[in-house]
Amino acid sequence: MPTEPLISILIPVYNVEAYLKRCLDSLVQQTYRNLEIILVDDGSTDQSGIICDTYVQRDRRIVVVHQSNTGPGLARNVALNICHGAYLEFVDADDYFEPDMVQTLYEGLVIYQADVAACDNKMLIQSGEIVTRNLDFHNPQIYEKREPLLFNLYTGLLPCEVWNKLFKRELFSRLRFHNLKMSEDLLLWLELSPQLKKVVFLPQSKYYYVLRPKSLTSMQDFIVNAFDDLVVMKKLQTVLP
Repeated sequence: MPTEPLISILIPVYNVEAYLKRCLDSLVQQTYRNLEIILVDDGSTDQSGIICDTYVQRDRRIVVVHQSNTGPGLARNVALNICHGAYLEFVDADDYFEPDMVQTLYEGLVIYQADVAACDNKMLIQSGEIVTRNLDFHNPQIYEKREPLLFNLYTGLLPCEVWNKLFKRELFSRLRFHNLKMSEDLLLWLELSPQLKKVVFLPQSKYYYVLRPKSLTSMQDFIVNAFDDLVVMKKLQTVLP
């Protein structure tokens, strides 16, 4: 039986001590075993860096880089520069996953011969309630043209987040994340789309997005970082009709 290709999981880590163990436990327990898990401790001031080092001792697939704070986009770039996988998956350190998430994404990418495979996600809110996104499709959705893909991503018909998707490594041979705290996912799709021949969106919910009070999506941070949205929107206007 042929060996499964290496998949690199790239995770920026910043002050998520209350969530990080759950995230890492759900990764090391994945049914897809041939993983490289790269944690970039992005200047954490809590116990996150120590937790990362603890998991390195427990699982040889985990690599940790400690650095001064740069933000999630640039931290992902650090991981991109040192990863070895044939496929890439980006993860947020406060989220967690079904045990077969990686396997589901990999099989979807192979079956449909796609450049990117995505799954649906559920949201865990403060009360502990899990909210389902309820996408409008129940079968895999395949996109082979740039315009309908971008339209559905930017209008919210498809999940645009970078963290519930599996990418072919060669897509990032030159592409890197910008130094933005908001809307970086939108800008990534815009710059990624000219390379894409096929993208498949799977209806299975495998990723749990944790909405926490101090996340970048909180209202206070939204107001502070809203300028990033304007930068991205201006970029979109210069490219899209």
